[in-house]
Order: sequence, then structure tokens, then C-alpha cells
Amino acid sequence: MSGRQSWLGKSWPRQPVGVTDVRPPVALIPLNDLSRAKGRLAELLSAEHRAGLATATFATVALAAERCGLEVVVLAANPADVAGYPGVRVLAERPGL
Repeated sequence: MSGRQSWLGKSWPRQPVGVTDVRPPVALIPLNDLSRAKGRLAELLSAEHRAGLATATFATVALAAERCGLEVVVLAANPADVAGYPGVRVLAERPGL
């Protein structure tokens, strides 16, 4: 069987009949507001250090996803937190959803 194997044992990726415009797989990365990031570490780290940790974690995950050929989409509580990351598409989180 050609192509990659899925857990179902079928060839993947498969394109539906008649579809010619298929988008690449997407990595959807949620990013909390950096002012609230890593809140469970508040007893150990300052707000500034927690924000730095969240930023470093995001950058590492986004880079890994990009290197795997995935489109990187960030669901951000505060889109300004991810401004300046080239190649990243940002979706603003809508509160209450």
C-alpha cells in the first residue's frame, strides 16, 4: 500500500473525489493571555517568568509544527502576544465560546 499508514490501516492522505484544492494539515495551538499564563506556577515563578516560559513553549511548538510541514494557526486570547511570528496565522479567541 503506498503512502503513510493510518491507525485504521488505510492509505493516508486521501483526497475526496473531485476535490483539487486541499489545504495542508494544520497545527492549532492555543495560547492563553500571557498575563495569566502558567498560573499554577504562580507560587514558584513571577508573572514575568511565567510569561517568558509560555512564550518559549509556544515558540518551540510552533517551530516544530512548521518543520513538520504543518500550517501553524494560533488561537490567541491576546493576538498581540504572537505578533511578529512570521508564517503564523492568528485567530482571536472569542470569550464565552
